[in-house]
Order: sequence, then structure tokens, then C-alpha cells
Amino acid sequence: MPVMPSPSVLLLGLETLRGRTLEPPARAAARAGAAQGSHRIRRRGRAHDFTGYRAYVPGDDVRDVDWKVYGRTERLYLRMFEDTTDLTLHLVLDASASMGWSGWPKPKAAARPWSRRSPGDDDPSTAWRSFTKLRHASAVACLLAAVAVRQRDPVELAVVQRAAGHDLRRTGPLRGSAALGLVVRGCELIKPLNKADLAAGLRGVGRGLRRRASVKVFTDGLAADRGQDEAFAAAVRGLTAQGHAVEVVHTLHPQEWEPPAGVTRARVRDVETGRVVRLDAGWREAYRERVREEADLLAARVRAAGGFCRRVVQDAPPWEVAAAICDGSATGGSP
Repeated sequence: MPVMPSPSVLLLGLETLRGRTLEPPARAAARAGAAQGSHRIRRRGRAHDFTGYRAYVPGDDVRDVDWKVYGRTERLYLRMFEDTTDLTLHLVLDASASMGWSGWPKPKAAARPWSRRSPGDDDPSTAWRSFTKLRHASAVACLLAAVAVRQRDPVELAVVQRAAGHDLRRTGPLRGSAALGLVVRGCELIKPLNKADLAAGLRGVGRGLRRRASVKVFTDGLAADRGQDEAFAAAVRGLTAQGHAVEVVHTLHPQEWEPPAGVTRARVRDVETGRVVRLDAGWREAYRERVREEADLLAARVRAAGGFCRRVVQDAPPWEVAAAICDGSATGGSP
């Protein structure tokens, strides 16, 4: 089944995003001095580009501190300058089999809430509730691409999936309606399958970057072992060391974050490794603790690598998640 969000969902989302611009996360932007399209950004520049002050944040370049202001106020403020240049947006989608999950299957005799679809699924304002993780992430990516295109930034879609002997497929950065069309069409064609080597995918993205860029990585963070986690963190570090702003959008299904109470005993199979695990009574509490521990570890690794991690439990519509990413704020779907 295609993972592309319906046009009505995109239109509804674009209306919600009207007037917003897409900026790198604040910490990454301060570290990389990143700039964007035709909208204003703040970075070090010439004296006649001076635009104002902002409070000092640990990690900022102390050379930008206005020490005269500090002498008067005993507070640290940075001199801000205006410059404009484009910032390519790279949307990286984890298309492994685990991203195709849309909740626990419906038991033989269960009430409607277990169903993958409900009567409201045809309503664009609620249809997203039946999305798989990949489809939800794709909808957010399409909306961010539309915002970037509107502000005249180049956009690229990169799909990480082990298929046909390759780990990475990419559209190549383009501008305008052609770029948006390629992103939407690319999302339409993605099907979750096999495994995804995110570290190899990010290294592939990095090899094609010639200028500072904004990289948004959508993944559920489900790796087979610690080695893959460490390799992914190293790949993030490789990008941030080159000055790129990296944001990992950790995408989880609500029933991954909070398992339904109706499941007491179960036999589950890992769609990527084929491993079968039997769940006994009382597994829910141990699982809840483990999934939160793993999510915190992923966030810590990304931060230590110089990136920014946003946790999205997809109980918020894609346009709210996209708006939160644009604003650099939290969202109702991010614990």
C-alpha cells in the first residue's frame, strides 16, 4: 500500500503551516551558522549587517559576546547579524520493515478500537490515525518539503532501505514545484521492507553535501544491536562535524509507547529478523520501561553527536508535528 498522504491531508496541513518558515534546531543553527533561503537567519557577519541581540547560550561563540553590554548589565548577550543564503533540506526516511507497523492486530473478537480503520478514516482531519509509522513520517516530510519550497530552498528526499543491493535512494536536491513533486511521488512509492542501515545511508547523504545543509532523519530507532546504534551516532557526528544541522525525528506508534491493556499474552515476530518472542503475563510494565530507556539512549547519543532529537509518538496529526519542527518547539505527540 502506498505511504503517500492523501492530497486532502497535505492541503489541510499546508493551511496550518501558512506563514511558517523552516529553520534548523536552535542549537544546531548556532553551532553551524546555518542560513536559509530568502528568509532571515542570524549568524556572524559584517558590522553593517547588525540586527540586534539575543541571550548567550552555552556553546555559542564568545567572540560574538558584546562585552560593553555585559559591563552595563552583567548579562551575556550576543551581537546578531543578518545574511541570506540557501540551505538545502535533506529528508531522510528509514523505510525498513519495522516502519510499516500500525498497531496491534485486531483479535478475533474485539471491539472496533482495535481495527486498523474506523468510520472517520475518510475524513482528512482524522485519517492520519490509521497511518503506519512510515506513512506518518512521509506526511510530515512532504509538509516540510512544501515549506522549504515556498521559501525557495532546495529539497532532497533520501530513502534508506536495503533493496536491490543498495542502502540509499535519493532524488537529488531541486527547487520549486519539481522538487515537491519528486518528494511526494517518492513517498508514494515507498513500501516498508527488509532492513535499513541508517549509518550507511547517512554517510551516503554526507558524501553528496558540498555546502552546509539541514538533515531531517525520520526513524523508529529500532536497531538490531548496539553496534548499529553506535554506527548511527558516528554518522550523525560526521555530519555535524562538517557544520550540517541534523535533527532525528524519532517516530513511534502510540501502542509502542503505551501497549494496549488488552494484550496479556502474545507471540510476536520481528519483521526484520524473523525472531519470535513469547510475551507472558506482566510483560507490559517491563516493556514500557525498556522502550523509554531505549528512547532516552537514542536521544542522548544524538545529542552527544551534536544533533537534535525529537521524539514523536504519532498521536498528533502530521501538520502539528511539521509545525513544531518549523517552530523548534515540542508537540502534543512528543513526550
